[in-house]
Amino acid sequence: MKNKLFYSIVLLVFSLLFLPAVVMGATVTATLNVQANLIAACTVTSSNIDFGDIPNDGNEKWGTGDVSVNCPYGVAYTISLNGGLHQAGSRRQMLHSGSGAVLPYELLGSISGPFLGIDLPALTDTGNGSSQPHAIWGQTFSFGSVPLGIYTDTVTATVAY
Repeated sequence: MKNKLFYSIVLLVFSLLFLPAVVMGATVTATLNVQANLIAACTVTSSNIDFGDIPNDGNEKWGTGDVSVNCPYGVAYTISLNGGLHQAGSRRQMLHSGSGAVLPYELLGSISGPFLGIDLPALTDTGNGSSQPHAIWGQTFSFGSVPLGIYTDTVTATVAY
């Protein structure tokens, strides 16, 4: 009787161990790779520099705007400014809408800073995940006798990161 009980228990244990394999048949496996590529996507916006009304007295006039950059945290970037639509050599200038006369001006990173070169990395910073404004100062130069009216130019800010 002891033997019968022993063999019954052994048979039960083997049945339980091998039953899933018999019922399931064979098994196969596959791997699933999971990945993400976090990219440094920056955006840039700007506000205009408006010198306002300038008396035709030949004196310099100041104006200010900004270039705001939003880059992810830790992404280093540089801002460069081109020479504008009416550049002459290394000088930026605004064009009079009717006469074709020009009014020279320059851009600076601060009111006391050096002129921001044309197409050169002018300002550098590191992203913090929020929009970061960078002041751009404009200065007209002594311009003497030029026609009255509106003078304009368009400068492109480029952010490299």
